[in-house]
Amino acid sequence: MTPRAADPRTIRTVAALRAALAELIADTPVDDVTVTQLCAAAGIPRTTYYSHFGSVPELLVSTLVEAVHDVIAVNEPQADIEATASLFLDRFTDALELI
Repeated sequence: MTPRAADPRTIRTVAALRAALAELIADTPVDDVTVTQLCAAAGIPRTTYYSHFGSVPELLVSTLVEAVHDVIAVNEPQADIEATASLFLDRFTDALELI
């Protein structure tokens, strides 16, 4: 994690954007979600959005990658690849249902 990524403001901003994305794609196809909608839902200015992400798909990919990292972190002590893969597929399926 870079120093900027560990900044509490960055963590809050990215979390707000991810929550806004999840909220918006529950009702709207992800291809139709705009940066303006995301910023309004997250309560941040567009310039702040663009300091973290270049596009809506970039936010989506970042969110999915973070979910994969979470799954791996949960299962790393056991290093049980089957459990890790199963948990990842469950979370990935849940994410796809939101799209």
